[in-house]
Amino acid sequence: MGLFTARGPPDWHPASANVKTIAKNVVDLATNMGKSVEELSLSYSMHCLKNNSIASTLVSMPNEDILQKNLTAATTTIAKAELHFYEKVTKMFSESESSPKCHWEGVELAEYRKFDCSRIK
Repeated sequence: MGLFTARGPPDWHPASANVKTIAKNVVDLATNMGKSVEELSLSYSMHCLKNNSIASTLVSMPNEDILQKNLTAATTTIAKAELHFYEKVTKMFSESESSPKCHWEGVELAEYRKFDCSRIK
């Protein structure tokens, strides 16, 4: 939903400000490595998450350039620098677990339940 993209998430994204800040730091870290966070994220999901319960990874491919980058990420072996990047990102999030809401599960439902239906005429 845009967290791990150069453009960032949309305003309506339900993640906490803390998670959005960490994601922005991840984008900056990738940029400083001379890499695209989108490519690193896709490569991670294709090569490191090895979860047999998940049959697919969803990606956006609005143009041929992104299609080629996605194919490269899916078919290229991960370099040591990229593994180091993934370790840093994991550490950034795990260190933040003591902060509230490092996920956004149930956020939208909680907001919905706060809505006062009596205001609807």
